[in-house]
Amino acid sequence: MQEKNTQYANYFLTRLKSALNITSDVDLSKILGVRTSTISTWKARNSLDYDLIFANCKGVDLNWLITGESLPNNSQNANSIITGGPCRNCELRDKMISQQEKIITMLEEKIENLQSNNNQAAQAPDFKQTA
Repeated sequence: MQEKNTQYANYFLTRLKSALNITSDVDLSKILGVRTSTISTWKARNSLDYDLIFANCKGVDLNWLITGESLPNNSQNANSIITGGPCRNCELRDKMISQQEKIITMLEEKIENLQSNNNQAAQAPDFKQTA
């Protein structure tokens, strides 16, 4: 059995605070419009309200926020991030989403073809050689 990563929410929120140039859960709760206890609950349950977070953090590098694999854009201040200021990564994000949607469509078509072939094979008469 695979062990659940119980610290993901905490790592995610730490990266979010770094991207917003803040250090406290109190400041984060003000930006997100939630109580500080909500953030504590997210950490304890290892669960996040991604829709709320992403809606309030426009301009944050989502790839870095989710994976930690690129650098945060700390040059923007929190107000421009929250108010939907310039998004340097939006065009790249949109291209990536488009490519992922194409891949998903292609994979769905392959699945349909495999299922169709499987159904045809199941319906084909069984020709066994008898000796």
